[in-house]
Amino acid sequence: MEEHLNVEMKMSKNQVADAHGPERKIYNVKSAGGTKHGGERFGGRNYRVDLEKGECHCKVPQLFHAPCSHLITACTERGLDHTASKFFSPYYQKENTLKIWEPMFEPYYDPTQWPEYTGCNYCPDLELLKTKVGRRKRKRLKGDMDECNRSGTDKYSTGNFDDSTVRNRCGTCHQAGHNCRKHKSDRHDVILRMLG
Repeated sequence: MEEHLNVEMKMSKNQVADAHGPERKIYNVKSAGGTKHGGERFGGRNYRVDLEKGECHCKVPQLFHAPCSHLITACTERGLDHTASKFFSPYYQKENTLKIWEPMFEPYYDPTQWPEYTGCNYCPDLELLKTKVGRRKRKRLKGDMDECNRSGTDKYSTGNFDDSTVRNRCGTCHQAGHNCRKHKSDRHDVILRMLG
């Protein structure tokens, strides 16, 4: 509602109010004109505001029970407060809003007053903790969720992600236990033996 009032008060600064008799509290409020996107100019519209009933021709006060920019302009001209209960619904007040939602919330007790917990105790696995500072200790993380799927086996048939390097196969000779970098180092040793 504060947002609505701020917008309406900014709009009311560019409007002019003319009284139709001071005893009647009826005002003709002319809004400011402007220019459309194509450069076409248009004049402002006229709105009839009745401060006695708290109504406006734009129907915003009747529908939202909150003042529009035209009613704010008329109140400013007359010297009245536009946030009075006559123009503003009491349901927008903070006290009434709290009363509406009050039964939905329970008080947040002190930890000494909490009920006793008899369920499972969960202990965090410190090995899986990722430290934010420095280089990561381990790049391969456990994929235990693959063992718990519907088929009951690992989806990719590779077992745990933390398998030892013994199961790795070389891309050159397809033997288990090493990778293709071993062959490069062997070739390097052979060349060094031939030269030396």
